[in-house]
Amino acid sequence: MQQGPTTAVVAVELREPVSRRDFYLHFSKEAEGWKLRAIRNLAMTHLGPPMVEILQAMPPAEVAQYDLKHPEASHAFTLGNLKLWTSADADIATHFARNRADFQEILRLVQAGGYFAPALADTAAPAREQAANADPAVHALLRKLFLGRVTRRETGCESCLELVIGGKVTSTVGLLYQPKPALLPAMDPNGLIVLKPLGDGWYLYKTT
Repeated sequence: MQQGPTTAVVAVELREPVSRRDFYLHFSKEAEGWKLRAIRNLAMTHLGPPMVEILQAMPPAEVAQYDLKHPEASHAFTLGNLKLWTSADADIATHFARNRADFQEILRLVQAGGYFAPALADTAAPAREQAANADPAVHALLRKLFLGRVTRRETGCESCLELVIGGKVTSTVGLLYQPKPALLPAMDPNGLIVLKPLGDGWYLYKTT
């Protein structure tokens, strides 16, 4: 994924008959050569499949009750979001490619609304973020694409826009937009574990 004078990141996909998993190998350059520093992947995804099974097994009457109790996250959205969260990188990339126009529309709406200040240190940043996610048009597209929220606080990048799919604690996955490569955050085994280009300034990212 990336190689510089002192660090490198290699993405590895492990395939089994019915599943795929992605791992990220972080190397550092030392006097005697390249050394493997860490192996990372998205944490706690094992929690997803049991939840998916429970949701898929619900009869229509239970689905209706679920939707009444969870108006902000319907059964269909929660099921789609869980599946996307635990998907292989290749499947997330395919989801992005199939829905690129909608991702671009979210970007346009957020930029037009001026929801995010230039710097993360802005004291109004949380309120701006909340307003962006509450925008009816933005919210509808987030739900359609099975995305959790739009933010600028997941990767530490002051100029990036992040569309979070989901995750647990600080181990999250989503899509990031930054059209200027020089402004992208650096990959690190203790933070941004991978940044995969999807084209036109879009990236798949994961944190730990």
